[in-house]
Amino acid sequence: MIRLLTLAGDELQLGDGSLSLEIRNPYFEEEAIPGTTSLPFSFSWTRDNLRTLGFPHRSRVPGGPAPLPAQLLLDGPLWRIGALKYGECDEAKKKLTYKFTADAGALREEIKGIRLSDLDLGTVPFMRSNASPDYALLPVRNTAFYGEKNKDFKGIVNYYGPAGYPAVASKQHCFAPQPYLVPVLRKALAHFGWSVSGDFVDELEIQQLVIYSDRALEDATGAVLANVELARHVPDITVAALLLALQGLFTLGYQVDTQRKHLRMRFLKRELGRTDYQDRSGVLQRSAPNLTEGWQLIQKPDGNDELDKSLDTSWQSFRIGSAKEDITVDAGTLHLVREEDPLAAGRQWLVPAISAKGASAAYDLGEESRTGLRLLFNRGLQPDGRGNSYPLGTAGTVNYAGASVGQLSLHWDGPQGLYQQFGQAWYTFRSQATETEYEVPFTLADLRSIEPGRLEMVDHHLRLWQQISVTIDLRRKLSKATIIYQQVR
Repeated sequence: MIRLLTLAGDELQLGDGSLSLEIRNPYFEEEAIPGTTSLPFSFSWTRDNLRTLGFPHRSRVPGGPAPLPAQLLLDGPLWRIGALKYGECDEAKKKLTYKFTADAGALREEIKGIRLSDLDLGTVPFMRSNASPDYALLPVRNTAFYGEKNKDFKGIVNYYGPAGYPAVASKQHCFAPQPYLVPVLRKALAHFGWSVSGDFVDELEIQQLVIYSDRALEDATGAVLANVELARHVPDITVAALLLALQGLFTLGYQVDTQRKHLRMRFLKRELGRTDYQDRSGVLQRSAPNLTEGWQLIQKPDGNDELDKSLDTSWQSFRIGSAKEDITVDAGTLHLVREEDPLAAGRQWLVPAISAKGASAAYDLGEESRTGLRLLFNRGLQPDGRGNSYPLGTAGTVNYAGASVGQLSLHWDGPQGLYQQFGQAWYTFRSQATETEYEVPFTLADLRSIEPGRLEMVDHHLRLWQQISVTIDLRRKLSKATIIYQQVR
């Protein structure tokens, strides 16, 4: 009934009579991307197994051999593509212990430790225009960008004057292209052979999001480079950190298909509102009261912005209920300031602002990025205080004149903020849901049709499963599972 094969088709012989799987719903995790993990099991100590596993008992690699991609077949057909993770080896007992990880667990192993800035995100010609499909050039006020290294700098990155972008290079300003988030996300996962879909990447305003860059597009002489290497303009964070940050900011759920190598990014508020469900019978094993006491949502992309010491930072956090548990998201945005353009006297405008050292090949500044993941909406050309247009980057939904330019904000609070737009339905559910555990009839067909967002009707209540535990015997058919639920309504 159970077969484990490498991707090359070599079959491994199990030493035990069963395989126990713990399938965790990724929707319930804030600090990890969980998936399917087996309890430790053993392989038979045979020469074929040792060869196929790469003779793990001889490995001297710290942490043991690397995970081995594998296929788990149940009763004939392929069920999951995942990885075999080495546990331990007991030569005296002739025992090889492994775990099988799949779904998000397998994705996690693939992207583990890989930094976004180390990937090939593409190289495109530089244009003095905000119309590129790959990056934006949104003015940002950062008087600390060069520190004392370039005293002629006027404090605006991507300066856009009343006549447009400067036509020539100058010590007074610099360019730092801001890559669009969704294409970066697609390219990063494509590096591992994965594709992306879902209502998150399809949302039009989400497609307007750009990543703040603290790297000037210039060579050692200060001349503007002819091409934009996009990986040089993203923060020095891992791909996993990017996924976790987006999950936390926008309250997302991730559905992972390891066979198709496809990631689906869903808004959890829409998952809770689904009307399709599956009827399920079962025997109640236990019930537990809801002990949550609220959350404090915190944006913390990095600790480098000196403006946090002088400007209002209340938008960076949000209290839910008694706020007994902190949920810190390693992402955020920039402050917004209404001020005079330092290069055009009398011109007032609204610009994002930060006070932090930048990176450049010029002025002995150093080329190492110091920023975390900070996002801005590209709201296109908007009027300044004199009615002249400039490209507006903002965390908000209005321009300098107060006219609406969008429906979503990157602040937690407010009717257009991240909490009300994306998080409220999910956190309300989490604060009210009752946890129950059922033993239910469960077949291989059920196992194959698991979906994290599908609701189940059990004992006249709609519930969302949080964890499914099954034991698959080598000889007997799968007949039951233990499922932990959270009651939706």
